[in-house]
Amino acid sequence: MKVCLVGSSGGHLTHLYMLKDFWKDKDRFWVTFDKEDARSILENEKVIPCYYPTNRNIKNLIKNTFLAIKVLLKEKPDLIISSGAAVAVPFFYIGKILGAKLVYIEVFDRIDKPTVTGKLVYPIDEDNILAYTRMRYEDPRGDYGRQLRQRMVLEALVKKIATIGSMTKYQSILNAISSNIKTNLTFDDMKAIATKYSSASKIEQIQLQGESQMIDGVSYEVVPQSNLDKVTSQLKKALNE
Repeated sequence: MKVCLVGSSGGHLTHLYMLKDFWKDKDRFWVTFDKEDARSILENEKVIPCYYPTNRNIKNLIKNTFLAIKVLLKEKPDLIISSGAAVAVPFFYIGKILGAKLVYIEVFDRIDKPTVTGKLVYPIDEDNILAYTRMRYEDPRGDYGRQLRQRMVLEALVKKIATIGSMTKYQSILNAISSNIKTNLTFDDMKAIATKYSSASKIEQIQLQGESQMIDGVSYEVVPQSNLDKVTSQLKKALNE
């Protein structure tokens, strides 16, 4: 799989870089601004500089459209990922025409409404972040790769929520997710969990792996007893049993 990661420098680029567990073993290239922070973060990466500023700049939008045509015809990525901002628009539309899969990850700070870039690309990227977390057949690791990406997104959200800026918007965050979450935890329960486990920043994943088998026309993941015993032993050790 060949991946194109496109975005402005600064926070947008940082969001994309946080997905390193996904793209680090992929054939990839970056499209971003030629700025000091981008040069530092992407020092050993293949980077194609784009034109900026991009917000409400028609001239650079046209330039980046021609750049997108040139770059995408040459590189032929299978997947284009972006978290904004405006530079994503020409790359998404040209990429769509050329048959690339598109994933737009909206910035977390936008609780009540999408960004302008999000509004522009949603018509051709209906699933946006859901496409990134759900895709399975495009990933050579199959469902195991999908589980890894879902964990990465959750970890990134937890880190973002924990920032000072997000904490001041806690009521908006709760209103946004309330229709999709049901819990019997009280606010005091949640506060206790946040207080007692705030230092638990290291997450270790233990995964049961098996082989796919068709049984009576239904696909099952059959886990060998040796793998079950191994994971059981690891859990007992972690729990000091």
